[in-house]
Amino acid sequence: MRFVYPALLAVAALAAGVWAAPILKRTPPEVDTILSMADLKVVTVEVRPMPRTLRGRMITATRIDKIFRKELEAIGLEVQEDRADNIPHLVLSVRAATDTRQPGVMALYTLIAVYQDVDLKRLDRSMRALTDITVDVHLTTVKKAPGAVASRVRHSVQIKGRLIAKATSVFRGMP
Repeated sequence: MRFVYPALLAVAALAAGVWAAPILKRTPPEVDTILSMADLKVVTVEVRPMPRTLRGRMITATRIDKIFRKELEAIGLEVQEDRADNIPHLVLSVRAATDTRQPGVMALYTLIAVYQDVDLKRLDRSMRALTDITVDVHLTTVKKAPGAVASRVRHSVQIKGRLIAKATSVFRGMP
């Protein structure tokens, strides 16, 4: 019973969130945050090393890098090899966690961070700053982890693509 209880809590929390979603007020995203993604066309990428919990499961940074680049190209982004000024830099990080009380279950955490050059008018300087993060958390089984990692990377890139499209439409609609 003690193994089932946390899983039941997670399902109950998810069900409550799905039920409450139509009731919750949706606030419009911050304009500056949206605009930082507008007209994004060319990027450089970096895939962080895979954690120990994933390395022995046919999940390598090289394999995930290929999937990441392919999906970015599918949403219309050109991936440039060399880092350069004024080109946004996307960093993909995949993390996994297991619990000894829940053998066979794995939580996956996929994060895509966007770093861009920004001007600090107050200091009359430029700097590279984190301007957007897409985070995806997913529960899977240890056996399904390789397919789940690839699927969650694709899903996160698609979310990023929708954000870029939304930001571009907002930007073009501004005076």
